[in-house]
Parts: sequence; structure tokens; C-alpha cells
Amino acid sequence: MPVYPYRLAVPALRRGVIARPHLITRLVDTHGHSVVLMSAPAGYGKTTLLAQWSESDPRPFAWLSIEPAWNDPSVFLTYLAHALEAVVPVDVDSLEGLVAPHVVEREMVLAQLARAVTQAKEPFVLVFDDTHHLEGREPLAMIETIAASLPPDAQLAFSCREATALPCDRLRAQGKVLDVGVNDLRFNASDARALVAAAGGELSATDLNDLMDRTEGWAAGLYLAVLSRQSRPFPSAVERSSDAEQLVADYIRSEILGDLPPNLRDFLVRTSAFDELCGSLCDDALGRTGSGGVLAELAADNLLVIPLDREGEWFRYHPLLRSVLRQELARMKPGAESDLAARASDWAVQAGRIDDAVRYAQVAGDVFRVAAIVRVAALKYYATGRAELLRSWVDWLWRSDCVDGGVAVLGAWLALVSGRSAEADAWVAIAGRASPEEEMPDGSLLAAWVATLHAAMANNPGRMRAQAQKAVKELSPKSQWRATALMMLGAAQYLQGDVDLGDRTLGDAGELGLKVGGHAAAALSLTLRGCIAIDRGEWERAERLLDEAQVLLDRSHLNDYASAAATFAVRARILAHRGQQDDAGVEVSRAERLLELHTRALPFLAVHTRVQLAWAQLARGDAHSADQRLHEANQLLRAGPDLGELSHEAMRLEEAVAAQATASMNGAHLSPAERRLMPYLATQLTYREVAEVLFVSVHTVRAQVASIYRKLGVASRSAAVDQGRTLGILDGRAPIGPGVDPF
Repeated sequence: MPVYPYRLAVPALRRGVIARPHLITRLVDTHGHSVVLMSAPAGYGKTTLLAQWSESDPRPFAWLSIEPAWNDPSVFLTYLAHALEAVVPVDVDSLEGLVAPHVVEREMVLAQLARAVTQAKEPFVLVFDDTHHLEGREPLAMIETIAASLPPDAQLAFSCREATALPCDRLRAQGKVLDVGVNDLRFNASDARALVAAAGGELSATDLNDLMDRTEGWAAGLYLAVLSRQSRPFPSAVERSSDAEQLVADYIRSEILGDLPPNLRDFLVRTSAFDELCGSLCDDALGRTGSGGVLAELAADNLLVIPLDREGEWFRYHPLLRSVLRQELARMKPGAESDLAARASDWAVQAGRIDDAVRYAQVAGDVFRVAAIVRVAALKYYATGRAELLRSWVDWLWRSDCVDGGVAVLGAWLALVSGRSAEADAWVAIAGRASPEEEMPDGSLLAAWVATLHAAMANNPGRMRAQAQKAVKELSPKSQWRATALMMLGAAQYLQGDVDLGDRTLGDAGELGLKVGGHAAAALSLTLRGCIAIDRGEWERAERLLDEAQVLLDRSHLNDYASAAATFAVRARILAHRGQQDDAGVEVSRAERLLELHTRALPFLAVHTRVQLAWAQLARGDAHSADQRLHEANQLLRAGPDLGELSHEAMRLEEAVAAQATASMNGAHLSPAERRLMPYLATQLTYREVAEVLFVSVHTVRAQVASIYRKLGVASRSAAVDQGRTLGILDGRAPIGPGVDPF
């Protein structure tokens, strides 16, 4: 996800800004307050005051200029992490799952950020500018978490038009919130006089007092009155309207826009369709040249045009100005905003700003344009961990009654990996009614996309194999879906008992996934190959494969995807086998957090993940949890799926759970001598060498080993070691040679 630096930069103070030392001093000396809340309508100079504060305070400042798109929790968390990186010990590149659609993964990242905040080496100020744009529950909860983690003398500062949604009630009750409101922000006579002087004007005391009375110290009103330099006085709210924003809107029309050259006025009106502006966007959308220079000149003239970066590339209009300009656009050029938004969408596609492209296409009301962009971008967004945003686009198309076959397949897939089986079925039905010959953005026909979907949803390996083969045959060689289809084909071959063929196919799927960007499919392919290696007793190979899968999940921000649970479960199984029970427990917890996503929507993945978790829990000595996961797997199997080898594995697991229950009772009755001998079974020592270490005869060692085998229900030394670790008799540490006593 692109991160735009100007959203994280303290706004540059422009020529003619009025110093307000009484407020700055108050802000610098806010010791004892964790939060500064600056709340006032537009035009009271909140952002400017915060920027002035940053220049006067010795503490470092981090800054976030918030926009409505940040209600997407992943977007907000990404910018929050980048902002904090400037003031606390956190490396954004090392954060796993930063762009994560699942709340569990985001909570893990937030916990890392909160921990870094508590460890800050010096106090800092973190500014959230324009916080009124935030309405989402999760971003606001993230702010509350950071606020609760602040070290002494560090602060959060908010600017907003209304403070109702911000989580400040508890801190305010504790006296830790400094409120700066309208009465604090009003210009006094001294401020107003300085403003007039900065503009090169001069007013008598009587005129200045009259202006103060009429504007009531409202910075925007004073600014506009001085900027217009007209002989007509600024109209009073009493004469014109009780609505201050309407008052200034009328004034902008008459005193600012009315005196501009027609071509410049037209430029301002037409570009008001854009949230943020740069020269190339305006040139493309308006069919002209030189827009960058015009924007720079307007910003230099203080005409309510605000630079967003220090390079002078990006700008925005003050909300008051933009509101008036958009009203003028609607009045003078009905329908023009939609046309301009459509052109901006085209420009954004070419510039690689896909989020903006979709947003402008939505503003234009062009559902077909949105659908086309989403079809092209969807697989890349899914592969890079942005499924939540992708889902919001698909939902918008659904509400707009614009769902073609390609969008339906995307909707079905997003429902599948979210565990919403009924919704997935509805999307599949829509895809089934579309023309199978419809060409998709990757060069494949819709029929191939649908076949991939059917393979994933298949409830028996025969159907899975047939649909996967169809998809592999018909998908474009460069399609990201091809890796998924090949992975499903390898899984089906494995389930049908063609283990060697399945292993080779899964290997091909993993390699292809890396080439075409199908990283989720590649990681799951590696995981399934790890399971095959375990079945063959090749634990070291399984560990290497699962390590590769985990690296891929980390690098692609996929730790919150449903398929990642399978990787965590198999990793837990391997770690438990090695005797690393604590690490295995961590992996079990990671897998269990995602289990709610594993429903009958994806039968194979749901059963497979639970079976692997049960094996892992069995290896950790937790027969109760293993039995619970086995019960869940059997419930899914009884609902209809016949998953071949996986169904047989569930039966073997059931026998193992029962055997462990018996072995657990017997293991508790190992004699002290047998428990003393157990650690040596995990070494390469011969029975004679063990006898020498323990000062007993070889006959005694053999008799005790036989008794251990009988009590644990095993028939070999390695099996006894595995069972000992499972039951907690062994902790993974073993003596390494003669003369070494583990006790």
C-alpha cells in the first residue's frame, strides 16, 4: 500500500502567519495533560496553531493528516506506524501483517506499536490533524490504545471540528485532557491588527473594532476580509445569517471569486472536484498545461490553497473554499463533477493510484468503470493483504447492482476465505449465470475462474481434481489463479492416494505462485508438502518447507488469511515433535485465532487445518484439545464431504487420541528408575553405554525399556521418545554422552 509522505509531514508555515505566543506558551507548558484536544469549526486556524507549536516545543513531533479513507483500519494502522517510527523505537519494515485485513493480526501490530511507545527514549507529541474524518470504531480504538501507552510528558494532540467520537472521556475525567476550543482560538484585537499589517493594510481603531465585532474573532472571516482589501466591510452574522459557514461562503463568492480573472475562477471551480491536486492531475482532467504553476502561485498568494508537501507538488483547497467552489461547479456546470471525477479516475489508474481511481469512479457513479478497475486490481490486492478494502469495493458494486461474472467470482472467493458459506453460494450462483466465454483481465475466460472456485469448494477429491485440471488447462499462463488451481490439483492428488504425484504438483504450484504473485497459494503448497514429508517421517525436510511458508506469509502480509492457519498448525506439530512445547503453543494459538474462518465453505481446508491442529495438540500432551478439534473435523466430515486420505487420517487420529488417553494413565505409573532412563532414549547411546552411565547392568536397561514400551503403548525407541515428549515426561533436553547425568 502506498504511503504518501505529505500525510506524515508537519505543514510548512507560510508567509504572513500570525504568531500567537499566548496560545503557544500554553501548549508548550501542558505538563500533566496526556491529550490536547483542539475542537472548533473550520476556519479557526487549528492546523496552523499545531504547526506553530511544533516549531516552539523542544520535543519531537510526529504528524498524521487524516482523510476519510483512513477509516479503513489497515490504512490507518499503516500511517500510524510510519508516523510513530519518527519518534519511538519501531522499525515499520519489520512489522508483520501491517497491511492486514483481519483484526487479530492488526491487534498484534498495534501491541508492538504500543510497546514501542512505552519504551520511547524521550517525550514526544503525536498530532492527529482533521480527526473529525475518523468514524470507524477500530481506528478510534487504536488511538485509545496508544493514549493508554504514553510515557510521562508525551502527548497526543487532536484537531477536529467536533470531539464527540474521540475516546477522551476517561482521560478527561482524570484531568489529563487540555481542551482548546472556539473561545481560545478566536483572534483578539492584537492578533487582528497583526493580520492586517501582514497583509500590508491599515485600519483605524474604530474599523478594527467593527471588524472584530462582525467576525467575532473568527480567523477565516478576518483573513478573508483582509485578503479582499475591499472598502466594503465584512458583513455581520446578524445581518446575513446565523450560520457562520454560510456567511463566509457568501463572502468568498462576492469578495474573492468575484474579482478573479475568468480563466482562474474557472480553474478553481473545475478542480474543486478533486480531493487533492497536483499539476499533472489537473492538466489531464482539464485538458490544459501549466496547472502546477497555477497551484503554486495560488498557494503563494495565500488564496486558501494549502500545500501538502514541501516539494510543492501536491495541494488541497481549504474546506471552506472547496465547499463554495463545488456549489459553483454544480450551479454553473451541472453534471461536470461526474465527468471530472471520471477523468481523475483515468489519471489515477495511469499513475498507479488504484485506491484513488476507484474512489473517483465511485464519485462519477460509473459502476462499470469501478468493476473494470476492481477486476484488474483484485488479485494483486488480495495477494498483498488488502482483502478488506477489496471486499468493500465488491460490496459497493453489489449495492450498485453491477455484478458481472468476474466480480461474482471475486465476491465468492472473499466470502469463502471469510467462512461465509451462504454468501459464497449466492455469489457462485451469480457467476454461474454469466457467460463462460467472458474474457477476464488476466487473459483467461470466466469459465476458468469459476472452475478454480469450484475446485476450492469441492467436497470430494474427485470433483476437486476434475475442476482443478480444467482450471489449470484453461487459465492464462500468467494468471495468479493458476497457482491456486495447481495447488488444489496437488491437494486432490494427495487425497486420492497419489502422494508422489501430489508432492510434485504442489512443488510446481509453489514455484508458479512465486512467479505470478499467488503467494497465498504458494505458502499453502509448501505447507501441504510439509505434511507429506511428515507422513514419510522426514521431519527435517518438513521443517524446511514450513520455514519457507512462514517467510512467505510474513513477506506478503498474509498471516491473517484463513490459509495461514494450516501453516501455523503444521509448524506447531513440528515444534512439538522437537520438544519445543512453548513455541508449539504459540503456533497453536495463532492457528486457533483463525479457526472461525474455516467453515464448510472450504471443506478441505477446514478439515485439514483442524486435523493438523489436533496432531499438534496431541504431541503437546493436550489430549482434551486434540479431541475437541477432532470432533469439529468429524462434524464437518459428517456434513457430507468425503475427503479421501484426509478422512482416513481423521480415523487414525481418533485412534491416536484414544491410545494417548491410555498411555497417559500408564505413563503416570512409570517407576522412578524408568523415568531416570527415559532421557537417554533420546540420545544416540547404546544400551551398554546407558548402563555404564546409570551404573546398572545391560539386562536391567533392557528390562526397563521393555516396561516403558509396554506402558506407553509403543514398539520402538523413537516412538517412546515421541510419546514421552507428548506426555511431558521428556522436556526436549537430553544428555549427550557417557558420564552426563541429566539430573
